[in-house]
Amino acid sequence: MIARLLRASRSAACGALVLALAAGSAAAAPLLSRLSLNVSPELSLPLTEGESLGPGGGSGLGARLPLDLLRSERLTFLAGPDARFIYQGNDLNGEDLSILSLGAGFGPSFRLSERLSLEAEAEGGAYRASIPSGARGSSLYFGAGLGAGFSPSPAFTLRLSAAWRDYAGLYQAAALGLGASLRLDKLGSRRDDPPGLRLLKASSPASRLS
Repeated sequence: MIARLLRASRSAACGALVLALAAGSAAAAPLLSRLSLNVSPELSLPLTEGESLGPGGGSGLGARLPLDLLRSERLTFLAGPDARFIYQGNDLNGEDLSILSLGAGFGPSFRLSERLSLEAEAEGGAYRASIPSGARGSSLYFGAGLGAGFSPSPAFTLRLSAAWRDYAGLYQAAALGLGASLRLDKLGSRRDDPPGLRLLKASSPASRLS
C-alpha cells in the first residue's frame, strides 16, 4: 500500500514538473522571440599603460532583450549577456595581450524616428587575460558607452558605438565599434509604404486610362 502511494506521489510530482516546464516554456517563448542578436567588431585604444600597450581590436557577440519598464513608444531599456575577445598590441616587448570577457549590459534606448535611435549602456563582468609567454590572470571589468543606430529594416540595425572599459588591475581602454543587430521577431517584416506610394501602386496606367 505504502509503495503504491509512493509511486503515485512520484508520478504526480513528475507530471506537475512537466506541466510547470511546459507552462514556463510557453510563457518565455514570446519574450525570447523579441531578442536581438548583436555582433560588434571594434578598435581598442589603451588609455593607460601607454608605454607598453598599443592599439588593438576584436569583436563582441551578445544578445539584448527589450524591457518595457516604462509605457513609452520611444523609450525602452535593453539588457542581456555579452562575450568579447580583444587582442591588444604591445609595442615594448612584443608580448601581445589577449583578453576574453564574459559579462552583461543594461541601458536605455531612445527612438528618434523609425530608422534612428540613440543608446547608452553600463556593462560589467569578468575577464581572463593572457600573453604568449604563458602568464595569465583573471579579474572583473566594468564600463559604459554610447551608441547610435540606423535601421534600414525593422529586423536589421547598424550601430556606431564608443565605450570606455576598466579591466581591473590591468588597464583602461576606449573602444570604437561598428556593429549590427538582428531582431528575431521582426524577420521577414517590412515597413509600410507611405500612403502616396500605396496610392500610386494601386492606380496603374491602364486603370487610370479606363
